[in-house]
Amino acid sequence: MNSVQNLLVKIALAMAATVAFSSPLCAQNSAENIRSCDRYSGATASAKITAAIADLPSTGGTVDCRSLQGAQTIASTVTISKPVQLKLCAASFAMRGDFHIASNNVEIEGCGDQTILSIAAGASFRNNAPISGLNASNIRIHDLAITGGCTASSTFNSAQKGVYFTATTSYYNVVVDHMHVSGMCGEGLYADIGSGSLGSTGRIDFTDNIVEHGAGVNAINVNFTGVADCRISRNRINDMKSKGIEGPANGCVISENIISNVLGDGIFINNYATTTKVRTTIANNRLRAGGTFNSNGGITVGGWGVTVIGNDVTGWTGPCIYLTNLGGATNRGSDNLLAGNVCHGNSTLGTSYFTGEIVQDGGSNNAIIGNNLYQETTATRPIVVQSGTATFIDGNTFTGFGANWINDLGAGTIYGNNAPNYGTVKKVATVPLNWTPQVPSNTTNNWLTASGRDQFTECNNHNGSAQDDATKASWCIDFGALNDQFRIKRAPAGGALTTVFRVLNGSAIGLGDSGPIWTSGTGAPKGVCATGSLYTDTTGGKGTTLYVGESAAWAPK
Repeated sequence: MNSVQNLLVKIALAMAATVAFSSPLCAQNSAENIRSCDRYSGATASAKITAAIADLPSTGGTVDCRSLQGAQTIASTVTISKPVQLKLCAASFAMRGDFHIASNNVEIEGCGDQTILSIAAGASFRNNAPISGLNASNIRIHDLAITGGCTASSTFNSAQKGVYFTATTSYYNVVVDHMHVSGMCGEGLYADIGSGSLGSTGRIDFTDNIVEHGAGVNAINVNFTGVADCRISRNRINDMKSKGIEGPANGCVISENIISNVLGDGIFINNYATTTKVRTTIANNRLRAGGTFNSNGGITVGGWGVTVIGNDVTGWTGPCIYLTNLGGATNRGSDNLLAGNVCHGNSTLGTSYFTGEIVQDGGSNNAIIGNNLYQETTATRPIVVQSGTATFIDGNTFTGFGANWINDLGAGTIYGNNAPNYGTVKKVATVPLNWTPQVPSNTTNNWLTASGRDQFTECNNHNGSAQDDATKASWCIDFGALNDQFRIKRAPAGGALTTVFRVLNGSAIGLGDSGPIWTSGTGAPKGVCATGSLYTDTTGGKGTTLYVGESAAWAPK
C-alpha cells in the first residue's frame, strides 16, 4: 500500500469513527426537529425550555420536557414564536413567569393532573395568564392542571386568568380540553376578541375541562361577535364567585355542561356589541344550586335568536330561565326559542329582577313551548311575562304551583294548550289587558284561535290562512293535512305569513319551512341531514349524546 492509499484509509477510518460516536439524540434532533430539555443548560425550567425552542429551526418542531420532573420553576416568560409541540409531564411548575404563544400551530401537552402549573394567590401575569396567546391560530392546550390560591371569596384579579387568548388582528381554531383549572382570581378559560377579530373559519372549542373554586367573573368566557364554530361542551364548573359561562358566543353550541354552586348566572348570553342574531344553542346542560350572589337566573338570555332546549335547572336563586333585552337595545331578548326544559324548585327572588321559573322582561316574538315546570312553594309562578310583545306560550306543564297561572303584563301574548287548566292567566287590573287567552276551539279540525287588541290570528280548515288587520301583526298555527304536524306562522303588519318554526310528528322541532331540525332517539342518527340540525341520543354516553349536522352528515360532539 503506497503512501497515498494509506492516507485515504486513515481518512475513511476517521470519518467512520465520527459517525459511530455521534450522539443518537443529535442525529434524531437534526432529522426530526426534536429537542429534549435536559440537553440544555439553565438554572430554571423556563431557561431550558427557552433554549430548546431557540435551537429549533424557524419551521419549528417538538420540545420534549417530560424529563423535567418534580419541583420546577418558570421564572420568566417563555415565548413560543414558532410552530412547537411542547410536552410536559410529571412536574409541578412554580409560575413566576408564563407561557406566551405568539405563533400559529402550537400545542402544549401535559400528563393530566400530574402536570401542575402552580400560581400564588396574589400573582399577576404579564400576559394575564400562565398560558396566553396573541393572534395565534391552530392551537391546542390540553391535559394540564392550573392551580391558584384563590377561593370564591377572594378579590377578583383580571391579570390572573387560567388560559387567555386575544387578538389585535385575528385568530381561529383554538382548542382547550381536559384541563383542570382551580383557584384562579380571574376567569378560568377566556377567549376574547380584543381589538382584532375571529377568523372566518373561527373555531373555539372548550371541552371536557374542570373549572372550580375561583374568584373570577366567569369560569368560561367566549367573547366575540363574529359568527363562528364555537363549542363549550362537557365541562364541569363548580364553586365560582360569579357566572359559570358567559359571552355573546355567536354561533356557539353550549351543551352537556354540569354547573353547580356558582354564585352568579349559570349561563349568561349577552348581545352587547352586535345588532345581528347570536344564533347560539344552549342544550342539555345541568345546573344545580346556585345564583345566591348577583344572579339574573340559571340561564339568562339577552341575545337574539337563541335556542334553549333540553336543559335541567334545579334549586337556583332567581328564575330558571330569564329572557331580557338588557336595557332595551334593538332586538335583544327577541326571537328566542325555549323548548323542552325542566325547571325544578327555582325562582326564589334573589338580588333583583322577578320571581318565576321562566321570566321574560322585554323583547318580542319569543316562543316558550313544551317546558316542564315544578315548584314546592305556592309563592312563585311558572311563567312571568313582565314585559315584551308577541310571546307564544304553548304545551307547558305546571306542577306544584298554588294558583297554576301565568302572570302576563306583556302585549299580544298568544296562548296554546298549557296544563293544568290550559294555562289559566292571572290578570292584573292595573295593566291594560291586550290579550284574550283561549284554548283550542275546534277539536274536530284542530285549529286554534287567539284574538286580542294587538293581534288577530285564525288558522281555518287546515289552510293556514290568517285574517289580518293591516295595522297589526298576526300569528297562526297551521296544522296542514296531518294532525300530528303543525307550523307556527307569523305575518308582520300588512305582510304575508312565513313559518317561524315547525313541529314534526310530535318529536322534532324545525326552523322555518325547511331549515335545520332537532330530534332525538336511541342510538346514533342515520342518513343525511340538513346542515345545522341537532340530534340527541337518549342512550348516548360521553361524546355520543349530541350530534350536529355538518355538510349534510351527522358529527358527534
